[in-house]
Amino acid sequence: MRQHRIAHLAVAVVFFTSTAGAADYAFSARMREYEKRLDDLEKILERYYRGESLDDAHTRVNDLVDEFNEHIEMKNAELDRAKAVLDLQLAPVKKLGERIAVIDKQLKSVPDASNGAAVRRYNALVEERNRLVLRHNNLNKSAKRSVEVYNAQVKRTEAEIELARSRLQVEKAKVKARIDDFERLTGADTDIAFYTAINATLAQLLDEKRKRTSTSRRLENAIARVRAFRRELGKWATKQAEGRENGLVIVEARVGDEPFWFILDTGAMQTTISKEMVAALDMIDKIGVETKLVLAGGKKIKGNRFTFPEVSVAGRTEKDVTGVVVPVSEVGVDGLLGQSFLKRFVYTVDEDARIKLRLKPRPGR
Repeated sequence: MRQHRIAHLAVAVVFFTSTAGAADYAFSARMREYEKRLDDLEKILERYYRGESLDDAHTRVNDLVDEFNEHIEMKNAELDRAKAVLDLQLAPVKKLGERIAVIDKQLKSVPDASNGAAVRRYNALVEERNRLVLRHNNLNKSAKRSVEVYNAQVKRTEAEIELARSRLQVEKAKVKARIDDFERLTGADTDIAFYTAINATLAQLLDEKRKRTSTSRRLENAIARVRAFRRELGKWATKQAEGRENGLVIVEARVGDEPFWFILDTGAMQTTISKEMVAALDMIDKIGVETKLVLAGGKKIKGNRFTFPEVSVAGRTEKDVTGVVVPVSEVGVDGLLGQSFLKRFVYTVDEDARIKLRLKPRPGR
């Protein structure tokens, strides 16, 4: 009997180890899929959202165009000055040439040999012409060198301008290609699908964490990575808004322990959140019935009722904030911060200040 019990125990241990191994293998396989997905998402992040913004690139190219035009003006002014100096050097040569031409015209009329006075005047003109030609030839040699120097300067300047023009065209083409590429991304709402995928991935990873009985550094690293994506895009959206005249005001908040980025919408009655981020908060079962949300300007959209357990903004925290679940509408933005939160405070909005939203407790609360 004792031997039988030991054998039975051995079978049980083998079975337990096998089950644990299968679970670990399945988890490892899922993590590989998550990591591949994060790599793919980061490629899109790198291509469209990192580095120089499109607005900054546009401004930089415009500055390059201005610099190019100023450079051309400067080079043309240099050539004008060089041409003026050359003209001064050529003026004596030109004047001598004109005098020689006059004499040559006069010498065409050969005097009668019997007219001594006329012959002497003719010979004097020949001697003058010879002196002028000698002087003209000497000056012309110096002038020729000046002309060669000037022509070389013109050629160098034209080559330099053409090189600068080519470089400018390359930069303009790069920026145009990026703009066209980004417009293709946003034109089909692919950018929204990209951000939604990031949020959905966060929700799935957090669900993995909640189901595990032990910690996993690999899982924690993946969660940290996707949260870093969200933070990067939140800052990107904020910078984009701040760079535009009459742009949106985006505020950073926390819902529970999760960072959020909300568009400040004083005309919206409710605060909104996407379904993916509700899943990240593990509150899908808290989504309520369908309702309508009134936005600024009277626009109405459909969503589902939802109550935020806790919302923290600008150092103030409120519990049980009513809201509506709606799809994501902006990359880097998780929803609207509406009156369901704001009405609990006396608030001021200063778009030009570093801290754009200030909240004070409402008297009597």
